Amino acid sequence: MSLEDLGLTGLLEVDVGSGWEELGRISALSPKINGEEVVLDTTTSYPIVPEKVLLGKLDFTIEFTWEWIDDIDIWKIIINGGTMTTTTAGTQAVSDEAVVMSGRYDSGGVKGQGTWHSLIYSDDFVPGCTVTVTTLAGGGDTRVENTDYIVDRRKGHIARIHGGAISDGDTVYVDYTYNTFDGKYFTPQSSIELTTFKVRLSKPLTNGDYLRIQHGKACLMPDMELPLKVGEKGSVVGVKSTIRFLKDPYSLYGDNLGRWEIYTP
Repeated sequence: MSLEDLGLTGLLEVDVGSGWEELGRISALSPKINGEEVVLDTTTSYPIVPEKVLLGKLDFTIEFTWEWIDDIDIWKIIINGGTMTTTTAGTQAVSDEAVVMSGRYDSGGVKGQGTWHSLIYSDDFVPGCTVTVTTLAGGGDTRVENTDYIVDRRKGHIARIHGGAISDGDTVYVDYTYNTFDGKYFTPQSSIELTTFKVRLSKPLTNGDYLRIQHGKACLMPDMELPLKVGEKGSVVGVKSTIRFLKDPYSLYGDNLGRWEIYTP
């Protein structure tokens, strides 16, 4: 008997998992099973009952939008652009961008000490570059990412510029060059838990000992977790993305290998 002929019954639960509190939040999440939208809060059960027998065809889609979190301390933890290539202003720098400092100037949460907690903007700013900050064009101190400044990967903002002798309202110049960021929006550090979508078959299926549904590039085992690594497979901050599982009746990927893809329009 092929998977095409198997009548499957059971209860499918979708759990959005954990990790968004560190990396961001879901502003919209829409699971669909066989084209029917599943309404969910935290966990949703989709009944696969005898009256609705699925003959090996379970098309399961999760559409979601991930939004960044506006928390400097958290960005300080998760933003990691890799090894930075330092530069001297006016030599390797692509250009000077004049920006005005504004916002809190503090250190360790103490206002007025040591660090700018503000967002300054450069239209041409490239994520993963080296930044040089100065009050005069053509010179200044090179700053180290994840130590002296933080980048908003979505819009090209810079946050938490070390102040030094720069005062509130001063015009500063930001010089930048490309480096080895490889186009990723950010790389979560190993201590940060990645978000998972948990897909659980909480009832035994009625097709004997064959307790799995395989479709597309996914084998959904009981309690199988699907980690979502933001920045891979085109999943972009603030952009609606889709996890799709398509039908695969021939066990092309083996019994225990989960296969899934993230699509971003």
